[in-house]
Amino acid sequence: MIGDALGQWALDVTNSSGPRSCLVIAPHPDDETLACGATLARKVEMGTPVRVLVVTDGSRWPPDRDADENAATRHAELRRACSVLGIDEDTVTHLLLPETRLHAELDGVTDVIADAVRQMSPDDVFTTSPADPHADHAAIGLATRRAVGRSPARLLEYGVWQWEHPRSWIRTMQTSKRPEAVATTGFLEKKRAALSEYRSQLAMSGLEDDEHTMSRLLLHHFLGRREIFFPVRLGSDSGA
Repeated sequence: MIGDALGQWALDVTNSSGPRSCLVIAPHPDDETLACGATLARKVEMGTPVRVLVVTDGSRWPPDRDADENAATRHAELRRACSVLGIDEDTVTHLLLPETRLHAELDGVTDVIADAVRQMSPDDVFTTSPADPHADHAAIGLATRRAVGRSPARLLEYGVWQWEHPRSWIRTMQTSKRPEAVATTGFLEKKRAALSEYRSQLAMSGLEDDEHTMSRLLLHHFLGRREIFFPVRLGSDSGA
């Protein structure tokens, strides 16, 4: 499977990653925990500065529910999940922008991300890839590449819906260095508990048969022995 192949190829940076401050840019509430939950929990336990910026309100999913109700539910889920990971509420920013419209708001989103990078001056910035098949994820990946620009921060991309579209990894790897892996050892149960707070989205805690939640087949990619990130070579082709 693609996950096993990437995991074997990836460079284990568990020890060096822990002390590095980071800013996580997530298109939707849950992406931050899915892709980076164990990495963030490890950093928090070490006292490393962590900040999370979630862009959209999550109002469009599940599609059979009221949009305002969805937005309120997902905002609350975000707060609870980050709390489980040990992330201080004051370091979590939720922009509440409408889903599916981020390409139209690209300049404004880029400016907000750039401001967050300047304010925090993180060692690392984690975000989605412009190659992710979800339009919001692709837009955030592009905006973050533009925002980080000449910042000294390292930019690392994570996959979400790419796990269902293995060919999309080719585009990500064309502008990245060798992938890096952070072990989930010691933090996987905390990540699982945080993900369980996203009851409206994920096939966990008795929701396995709900058609509007993420399938267990996809979810297993985020509950393995490592979290995988792709360091971006911004000098080659940033996609800007």
